Amino acid sequence: MLILKDGPYEIWANDLFAADGRWHSITIPIDQLRYHTPGMQNEPLHLERITTLGIGLGSSELENAMEVSDLVFVGE
Repeated sequence: MLILKDGPYEIWANDLFAADGRWHSITIPIDQLRYHTPGMQNEPLHLERITTLGIGLGSSELENAMEVSDLVFVGE
């Protein structure tokens, strides 16, 4: 799960890779993300207002682990 914070609003990206215990490399096109906040799903995303980036797991399991070895932001 990726969470970006734009003031009081959140942008989520879920189910980014399979929960299969293998290493994965993913690309998240930022321009395809949408607000998670109810009523704002069609609002344009303003990257310059993003203040927080959260990377984590969402699961119903009692224990979980994730390792992030590299995080790269790529511009146009």
